[in-house]
Amino acid sequence: DLSWGYKSSIFQLEEYKDVIILRACLELSKTPIESLEYQKALDVALELGLDTNSLDHRREIIIETRKRAGSLWQPKNIKSERTVGSFFRNPFVTPEQAKKVIAFDESGKTASEIEKMNQIHGGDTLRVSAAHVMLAAGFHRGQTWNHVKLNDHNLLKIEALPGATAQDIYNVATLIQQKCHELLGIELEPEARILGDFTTDGQRSS
Repeated sequence: DLSWGYKSSIFQLEEYKDVIILRACLELSKTPIESLEYQKALDVALELGLDTNSLDHRREIIIETRKRAGSLWQPKNIKSERTVGSFFRNPFVTPEQAKKVIAFDESGKTASEIEKMNQIHGGDTLRVSAAHVMLAAGFHRGQTWNHVKLNDHNLLKIEALPGATAQDIYNVATLIQQKCHELLGIELEPEARILGDFTTDGQRSS
């Protein structure tokens, strides 16, 4: 009923733009319904010797995978990374663009392995990782702009350091979009929902 798709649902429609989800009720199965295909989770399972077909083990696998990606927010931990998660959606590109950005993968995986991951994550081999696009455009983990940085573990997470404003985050996101478009001809669309009015202001990075 919610028309789930890649990073989409009815909540992206104009008529639901003011809806805020406060809670959800999930019906779970006591046995696995689908096999685990997310490569980073499979790597964790192999490393820790966990069974992906065991629900208890699968829960442990997913939590550890998200932890390593810096995706578990701990409100009471002052050192917890302040991000909204992956900031950009994985874009559709041409076969030529896909081949170009895949070459910047840092995991050591083959092109066919990366294409399979793209299929799993985005539903199409030509929906490439936005992180690969950013790498191809010259961005890197830990890159900083005053009070804003790209997360040390996940390039797609724009992290707010102490003193950062919403405008600061917006400036960095806009800079990334502009550079990816200018250098690669690829449009990065925010996954994060941007609220408010902002001005465009470039900043030098380090």
